[in-house]
Amino acid sequence: MHIDWLSVSEEHVSAPEFGSGLTLSVDMDGTMEWQSVRGADVRGSWDSSLRVRCSGGRVEVSGNPSKWGRLDALDGLRTVDDCLEVYNCVLSELGLPAFTGRLERLRVGDGPHLGEVYYRGTRVSQIHLTRNLLLGSVAAIRPWLDWAAAQRWGRKGLVAVQHPENGTVRFGTRARRQLTYYNKGEEVRARISSVVRRLPADRREDARAYLERLADWCLVNGVVRDEVRLGRKVLPELGLEFVANWRGRDLAEIAGERLVRGGAAVIDWSREVIDRCESVLGSRRQAVTAEGVLMRWMNGCDVRGEMSRPTFYRYAKALRLACGVDIRNRPNVVSFGRKLLERASAVEARELGPEDLPSWYRAAA
Repeated sequence: MHIDWLSVSEEHVSAPEFGSGLTLSVDMDGTMEWQSVRGADVRGSWDSSLRVRCSGGRVEVSGNPSKWGRLDALDGLRTVDDCLEVYNCVLSELGLPAFTGRLERLRVGDGPHLGEVYYRGTRVSQIHLTRNLLLGSVAAIRPWLDWAAAQRWGRKGLVAVQHPENGTVRFGTRARRQLTYYNKGEEVRARISSVVRRLPADRREDARAYLERLADWCLVNGVVRDEVRLGRKVLPELGLEFVANWRGRDLAEIAGERLVRGGAAVIDWSREVIDRCESVLGSRRQAVTAEGVLMRWMNGCDVRGEMSRPTFYRYAKALRLACGVDIRNRPNVVSFGRKLLERASAVEARELGPEDLPSWYRAAA
């Protein structure tokens, strides 16, 4: 896994004000109530940029450090310290204090809070942990995303929100923990024009050719992006509010459980369901019943009301394990109808590694 977005901040007493301007709040009498410095977009080479702000001694940087100075971030930086190194180079050029990456434990020396302990250091407010899944072909992408949208995620069994226009599947909320899947090739292709338009004339042809080649490669190989976004509310609960707490930690372990990386995304419903369910339930008769439950659910029936609660959850578990379908969710009748017509075979996903990248790929320095 690598880091696709990082928002960090740190207090520096002597830091100068820096931003794109001021936002003021004035009451009806003309008295200013408050003012805030707006962040400035600092643009690097190619299409990379970072949002930098410094106000009241607080230095803040947000952006994609893996993409700084690059056209893409299919692969990227794998530690928070590597990301801080990128940010500190930018801060140095702007004449702003660098992030130390340290964590200090301080104790209040006087007043009503005497003896209380507080911490000071480089604070993380948002981070995106990313990996790429390799499905093997462009034809497998849409069925796999449809399958993902039919699953539940996390301990609370969160239901997905799917965006039909681009196939993006999301679970959870950005402020806490959000899981996102999307077609990486289409995402690269969709932004080619906007990227090229902002580049100097002598770089446009090379950038367009490279991004089109990368988009084609992602589509041909069926690359799906798997992204876990950890927000400001969940990071303190995980003990990851400060950069120092990320050292020595495994990103995949922090990202937590995602959808199965090698499950059956689509199957040939007319023949395989009974055999798969029999291997889970241990009974041919129950497997035939489970197949009937699945077909009624796919047609939009309320199968939950047709049987007792224990029976429903027994068949729900069997179908989830055997077919990768969760009948606790409402069915996507349109996508299932397409699958029935295609009579597709199983689609499996594996994690894309550095060895899978083509020789012409421009990796991060």
